[in-house]
Amino acid sequence: MTVTGLAVAFIVAVLVGVPFVPFVPLAVNAVSLDGVSNDDPVCNSENESDCICVGDYDCKYTTTSNDTANDGSAFEPPNVEWCRRRPTWRSSADDPETISSNKSSVPETCRNVLDYFVDPEHFTDDEIDPVLSSTFDGKNFELPTSDEWYDEDSYRSLPVLERPVFAKIGQCTEDVLSYGRHRARTTTATTGTLQQPFISRVVRRRTDGKAVMAVVENALSQEEADAVLALAHCIRSHNPRLFQHRAFEHTEEGGGNDTTFLAGFLQILAPGVAHRIQKTAQLVWSTVGWAEEDGDHVPVDAKFEEVTDDDDDDDDEEDDEEEDGLDQNRDTQTAENHESEWDEQQPSPDFIESSYSTRKWPDPLSECGIRTTEHLSYDKWGVLGYHEDGGSEYTVLAALSDPDDYEGGMFSICPLSRNDPDMWEELEGKFAGPNCLDKVSIKPKKNSAIVFLSKVNHGVEDILTPGRVTFANELWRYGHVPAMSLRPGALDHVLGIDDMDDDELYDDMYWDDEEPDDEFEHELDEEDSDGEEPDDEID
Repeated sequence: MTVTGLAVAFIVAVLVGVPFVPFVPLAVNAVSLDGVSNDDPVCNSENESDCICVGDYDCKYTTTSNDTANDGSAFEPPNVEWCRRRPTWRSSADDPETISSNKSSVPETCRNVLDYFVDPEHFTDDEIDPVLSSTFDGKNFELPTSDEWYDEDSYRSLPVLERPVFAKIGQCTEDVLSYGRHRARTTTATTGTLQQPFISRVVRRRTDGKAVMAVVENALSQEEADAVLALAHCIRSHNPRLFQHRAFEHTEEGGGNDTTFLAGFLQILAPGVAHRIQKTAQLVWSTVGWAEEDGDHVPVDAKFEEVTDDDDDDDDEEDDEEEDGLDQNRDTQTAENHESEWDEQQPSPDFIESSYSTRKWPDPLSECGIRTTEHLSYDKWGVLGYHEDGGSEYTVLAALSDPDDYEGGMFSICPLSRNDPDMWEELEGKFAGPNCLDKVSIKPKKNSAIVFLSKVNHGVEDILTPGRVTFANELWRYGHVPAMSLRPGALDHVLGIDDMDDDELYDDMYWDDEEPDDEFEHELDEEDSDGEEPDDEID
């Protein structure tokens, strides 16, 4: 563990109220797939004697040399590394390079270097919430009982970054990060030591060779991981509505996680991390074959040409639609796509337009947004029931804890498709859950990421000790969701129609009303564990 990592570990320990015990990692293989360790040769040969296969997978359907073109020896270009080590894109007094003449505008520099820009206004205009207002006092988090609080001019009177909730959480995040650097007596490194992310494993279905999951090493820099931890802490402290004690009672295995929702706040206050998540998914998408896969998807806003039919059934259907409260007519109809992404989806011949990508697997960076981004802790939970991230295209799980920090807690997926007619008999009762056929389990290394197709059934095995922390992100074709969103469904987000994934339904089904244990308010004048005051330079 680096000194920066030790500092962050101490801060997290203080936040959750547990003793801080420095951890010295052992030289072990942290990533394994059904007993296959990282020391095993990559399965890139058609000759079975030359490679090791995962479970019952045929050799030609496991990781190939094309899947892992980068072996981890490449380093980021200096300008990319400079920005990745400063994921909040803010100037800091303890980081002189951010206030030097050639780096006078950190946001502008990193936007150009990384070619990534999100409009902060997007995250507040689409979700009118009193917490996001320019007049929010930062004290009362209860929703008003009427709309009298809202005035359009006063709501937008301040730029987004100057609005109270963003200013307070942003400053808190910078204070926590600065305090960590101060305790570790470190500065932000720019010495050409940041390794590029690379794919170390790919899991493919044995039936057709389709990739369903990949492991990306070095997905996050330590600075990016630290920014996630700091931002999550500050959101819990200053915007507790975004913390949930989430129970997965809808699964057979039960369990759950403590969730801090970061959507909107991540893109505004730590845009480098948001870019890295989408870039990591794009790396897998472009490498394992998803980009080239044929097929189309009909977005929920898809429009269709007029269909003329004189049958009396049409009138009955219109009456049913009116009773359901859906504002539709015979000229255009909204496509409600509830079918699985595993299915072959061909648009109707009358399909004419959509505002979103119609590719079966859209580009995670240029054609997708972040539907939900969550800091997940499992200290109060013993398992996470098997489920699918329905409605999303790709899920990116980044490990924020070292695999030796906790016992158990293997992440597992069920790669086979329930819609494969050739597998129906073999898959009966075994396509999902802990006893699914061809199950693959993995315990990822810290700061690595697991990228998988969201409709793949997955869960977390028994967690025997505290310490498991992950950073979960779901990407979909419908763009970034506003701040204060939990996990909207497509119909709700695009059309304003309640559906199975909207926030209200999640409130009713999955949440327990419990305040976060993290009551730690970061104060720079608070004594550290040695009774020493931090230096004035970080005030």
